[in-house]
Amino acid sequence: MNLLTYLDKENLDRRLYTYSKINSAITYTTTKNIYPLFAESYLEFDALHQRQFNPDVTFLETQPLSVYWEDEKGNSHRYSADIFTEDKDGNLLIEEVKPFEKYDTKKNRKKFEQIGAAFEAEGAKFIVITEQDIYQGHNTDNFHLLHRYLGKSIDSNTLKTINYQASNEMTLGQYLELSDDLHIPSDTIFTMLATHRLMIDFVEPIRNTIMVNKEVS
Repeated sequence: MNLLTYLDKENLDRRLYTYSKINSAITYTTTKNIYPLFAESYLEFDALHQRQFNPDVTFLETQPLSVYWEDEKGNSHRYSADIFTEDKDGNLLIEEVKPFEKYDTKKNRKKFEQIGAAFEAEGAKFIVITEQDIYQGHNTDNFHLLHRYLGKSIDSNTLKTINYQASNEMTLGQYLELSDDLHIPSDTIFTMLATHRLMIDFVEPIRNTIMVNKEVS
């Protein structure tokens, strides 16, 4: 997917500038991009987890675009966004990941308001997210647990068998018992959770009593 070409199709008034300031970064593996992504901090890494495990997000990119913005003195600055997402309805979102204490100052709030206006002028939606938006209950622990299962495959017959035998809502413990009865490795259930084939509330800790729902069609 050519990001700029895609954005041009969304009728941006002008092309956004391409730029990447990454020198050292944490590699992030995702199923929502054909390439590995790069996070510049663990906060950004966990933000990527949150988007990877959001079934509404269909495409994910880091350091995708830059835009020029003007401060109150009329000086021009270049800003590079942290994260770009597209959801299943085609909505595009550009995000800055910032620790709350660094964002919550009069100067920085004004700066990101001006950056948001610059993106809006290009027809793009921009927001700032902090750890208050990223860390919710046990979600990050759950994401780290399930991320290791993203690369595992499940054959279609196994999926059909589990979906046929399972009720619409069961506990994780019941799913694991079902997999044992069917002589299917328990890893299969965790792979289904990781790839949105089974749904849970990520805020709750993953344990045998958590409720699991079938994939929403």
